[in-house]
Amino acid sequence: MNPFFSIITPVYNREKAVQQCIGSVLTQSDTDYEMILINDGSRDDTVNKIRAFVNPGSGSIKLIDYPSNKGVNYARNRGIEQAKGKFLVFLDSDDHLTSDLSLELIKGHIVSNPGYRHYLFLVSDREQDPALPTTIFEYGYGDWITGKATGDYVHVVSPDCFEEMLFLEEFRIYEALNWLRVLRKNEKQLYIPVTITTRYRGGEDSVTRETLLHQQIAQKNKFNFLEKYLQWYAADYYRYGMTKKVDSFVKTAVVLGIALGENEKNKKIIDAHVRNPYEKFLFKRLNSRLLKGITSRVIRMKSLRNQRKSIINKQQTEVS
Repeated sequence: MNPFFSIITPVYNREKAVQQCIGSVLTQSDTDYEMILINDGSRDDTVNKIRAFVNPGSGSIKLIDYPSNKGVNYARNRGIEQAKGKFLVFLDSDDHLTSDLSLELIKGHIVSNPGYRHYLFLVSDREQDPALPTTIFEYGYGDWITGKATGDYVHVVSPDCFEEMLFLEEFRIYEALNWLRVLRKNEKQLYIPVTITTRYRGGEDSVTRETLLHQQIAQKNKFNFLEKYLQWYAADYYRYGMTKKVDSFVKTAVVLGIALGENEKNKKIIDAHVRNPYEKFLFKRLNSRLLKGITSRVIRMKSLRNQRKSIINKQQTEVS
């Protein structure tokens, strides 16, 4: 018999946190679950920490082990493909379920509020967020476009929401690119103001380090993300009157495109999304190859300043 919950947990170099994450699942009062941990090429002792919990007899804790690191989107997709539960629960490897009743609370609210394929629950570091409703609230897709709904949640989602909509593996980050597709497909989500996970964000994430060390790669990824984001969602932003938001995305994409020499892609972005004739003319002039070197140097200098600032802030934090 298939479980009610499939808990999806991608893991990369989390030897210090993953045991607490798994332990918080094993103590749940509701045991109708499977936990699928996807090791994404960890280089520390993460895999051995996980294996200590794997019991082939019960099958409640499962490990999918990949030797090379391909990013959280790749890992999350492999977990979704293997999941057998009625609902997917996405739990980060450096987070843990807040209490032994977390799954019981989720199930109780699902049973009490049927008819939704996507439920949102509270995470610990948003408990004091004044932007969040204090009672059960139904969000619609337009709320995400207009900014009424923002930030992180515990996502509890029916697996059919991801049919032909798995996370884009060409991006190591930028999960929001796919979440909006899922939210648009679902049309409505039910928010429950109950804290389900306790989050830890004290450690330096591997993606952050990669971004600092490989600025050009990060710029290329951001440009590709913006290009896809505009292609998929610009029409929705226009429909909800969020023209200025599209303009901001376009300006950022064009500047990055100039620095990266993506003139042809930039031209398509400008033709598709710049409506003001004067601005369209200006952007096309800026997109000329003659300005590539200047813009690239400006962005590179800004990136170096941000990197130095990050290092200084980290040193100050360690001293304090």
